Amino acid sequence: MPTERDLQLVGAIYSCWFPLSSRRMNGAHATLTSTSCPRDLSQYLPVHQPVQKPGGLAVCAKIAYGLRLDPNKLVEWFEMQRLLGVDRIQLFDLNNTDIVQKVFKHYQDSGLLDLLPYKLPGRPWGRFILKDGRDWTRYGDDKELPVWDCRLRLAGFKYVSTVDMDEFIFPRGFTSLKAFLRQQFDKQKIAAVLKFKPVFFLDHWGPVDPNASLMFLRYLNCTDPKNVVIKTAYLPERTHQAHTHDAYPYKPFTAEFVKPETAVVFHYRSCKKTWPFSCDGPRNTDRSMLKFADKLIPAVSKVRHKVGLHLHGLK
Repeated sequence: MPTERDLQLVGAIYSCWFPLSSRRMNGAHATLTSTSCPRDLSQYLPVHQPVQKPGGLAVCAKIAYGLRLDPNKLVEWFEMQRLLGVDRIQLFDLNNTDIVQKVFKHYQDSGLLDLLPYKLPGRPWGRFILKDGRDWTRYGDDKELPVWDCRLRLAGFKYVSTVDMDEFIFPRGFTSLKAFLRQQFDKQKIAAVLKFKPVFFLDHWGPVDPNASLMFLRYLNCTDPKNVVIKTAYLPERTHQAHTHDAYPYKPFTAEFVKPETAVVFHYRSCKKTWPFSCDGPRNTDRSMLKFADKLIPAVSKVRHKVGLHLHGLK
């Protein structure tokens, strides 16, 4: 008999062929059973149809949790995604602070954010982030399930990218990520997935411009492009499954790396000791973000004022 300590939950996706059109499935409910269908509706899950957004770009931001989320930086991230042409952001919410919830509410009301509640299964029941920063989440399951969910809920969008809330895909020759993706997929006729290498803006290097009003405009020193924590953008109609750092196309479609001189992931964070490179290695000063300053600064300021945030306390 396994003890509570030995219990493991493994994430799984179930799919099956169903002899009804999607239109006839509206309002339906489904369940798993090896016998006759239960009469109790609580044993069923409702069938949801993905929102259709032809030509649209959605971002899967996975899961937001913990006491270390900076609401000021979150506003910058949301506004940067909007400037890049993102139409929808899907995010699971796990026990965030009241001020972070206030930021989320603003973007929900604007129609940009689809915020979903997240209650983690398994032991200990109702897991949450502890005050010392430790958490009870398990990366392989708890943080991958939202990515699987994105693949299904966002299937009605033309493009989907999977990034965290301290990073975004930066197209060097474009101000619109949507336009960049359109161009890349038009050029690569059988591509389903585009892969992007990251450059890291490490906070221990300090700001290049300490007086800049936004974090994205202060931290301009970054690493060379790295072949770790790759992020993707994909076409849902051609993609079988997505994960945090990869996505798998249906045959005969392909997954292609994007040249770093064309586009990279801008990733803002502290050094991670497990990375296979030194955080004190060579650094570049990249001022590409300055081209967004005229639009980004007033957009962020407006939201901060609306939700009651202040500029002090930023790192």
